[in-house]
Order: sequence, then C-alpha cells, then structure tokens
Amino acid sequence: MKIAYLVDSSISLASNDKILDNEDCFFLPLHIIIDKIDYLDDGNIDRNTLIDKVKNAKNVTTSQPAYGEVEYVIENIIKAGYDVIVCSLIGSGISGTQNVVYSCAIDKKITVVNLDSRGVGPMQIYAIKMFKDEVAKGASLLEVQAKVQHMLDVSNCYAIVDDLSYLKRGGRISGSSAVVGSLLKIKPIVMCSKKQNGKVVNIDKVRTRKKAYDQLEKIAFENIDVDEYMIVIGSYDADEYAKALKEVIISKYPDIVVDIMDLCFAIGAHTGPNTVALFTVRK
Repeated sequence: MKIAYLVDSSISLASNDKILDNEDCFFLPLHIIIDKIDYLDDGNIDRNTLIDKVKNAKNVTTSQPAYGEVEYVIENIIKAGYDVIVCSLIGSGISGTQNVVYSCAIDKKITVVNLDSRGVGPMQIYAIKMFKDEVAKGASLLEVQAKVQHMLDVSNCYAIVDDLSYLKRGGRISGSSAVVGSLLKIKPIVMCSKKQNGKVVNIDKVRTRKKAYDQLEKIAFENIDVDEYMIVIGSYDADEYAKALKEVIISKYPDIVVDIMDLCFAIGAHTGPNTVALFTVRK
C-alpha cells in the first residue's frame, strides 16, 4: 500500500520542518482575497509583500481551494501510483477544505484517511510525522488514524490579537466593540475550539499586552504537563512580540524548548498584524 500525504498552506510555508520536500507529500494552496483580487498562498509571493497588502486593504477574506484545484492534485496523486491519501489540512471548523477533498476523493475512488487538526501549523505537521512513524511500526491505518487524532484532540492553538479592526473587518466582532476595545487597549485571547472543530472563539479579554502574555501562559499550561508537549509560538508580523512571549514562558519553564515559526495567512489575515499564537502539541 502506497500512502500519499496531503497538506495545505495553513501548515506555514516557512516552517523549518520542510515537509513539502518529501516526494510523498502533496500541497493545496489556500486563497487570500484582498480587495477582490485573489492571491494563492503558495509561497510565490513574498510574505512581507502580502502582509503589507492585507494591512492596506479595505476587505480581506480567505477561501478554500476550488474543486478543480483539488481534482488536479488528486489526479496527480493517483497517476503517481498512490493507493491512499492521508490528509492533514486546516481545521474543519475554520475552512471547508476537508469537505472538498473528501468529495473529490470519492469521485476519484481513492481512499482518504482524514486527520482533523482542528487548528493549523505545527499540529498538522506533527500529525503527518506521527502517522509515518506509526505506519512504519506496522500498525493498521485505522489504528494509526485513531492514535494521531487523539494527539490532535489533546493539542491546542491559542492567539493574542492586537488590532480589533481586523476582527471587525471580518465580521468577528461589531464596530462598537472594536472601537471600545481599541480605546481600552483590550487584547483578546482566542483559541481554536475543539468543540467547534477548530473554529476561532474568544476566551478572554485582557488590557495591555504584558497581561495578555501572562494570562495566555496560565490558560495554556494550567491543565497539561509541559514535559509531554511541544511548545511552538506562531508569529504573524510580530517577531518581537513572539520573542517577548517566549521569554515569559521560559521564565516559568526554563527547561523546555520553545520554537518560533510564521503563523499562516488563514489565521493572520483575519486577526491582523502583531498576532502571536501559542501551540501546545502533545508528543
């Protein structure tokens, strides 16, 4: 049985894991629509250029791949002789990408094993790594799927949002809430809700960024053994803020490793610049 792995651009194309360098890994770019112009998040446009376009836009949305785009990739997978597609895509509560892939795979009569990250980035990357490791040990696809999905279900993604106007622009909050929140310097803390398959929901509102760091650290680590988790910070145009959050975490847990990576546009385009995310991924 020959297994192909399918990811989308929510893994973060700048990740040091270089998962796309593997010949058995296939890629679907998500879409970023900026003032009615459709850009593919495929790494061919300079990241900082795209961030600047988002900053200066009046309207920004993101979109899943079209059926035809998915069909093209799946047909290439089939032509390459693969029997099974293992999907590690953006959470189903954030995007309909998983549904499009599943529908196309049924039409093309190829088996799909879906791993719902209910999040983005390192959760998806580690899901594929873990899947490969477990398959190599000789476990069945169903056994491996159950084990990896459990890992995803006990992993989490949180974020601190800096500029409420982006949430307003995307319809996540009202105009009055954005104005009042900005005046009070409120920093919302959001997370990818497991109960809603990864949909981004507000879990707290804190005044000042320093207090938000402290509160995020408390929320993220109060119910886990940090030695059993990988800790990753995602940055969307927020490198200095990401380093500051890392310092807060290291001050409380000096023996753990904290990596920093770029946060994908699927989240950052809606939350705006200076967004930092915190991932706790079960090993």
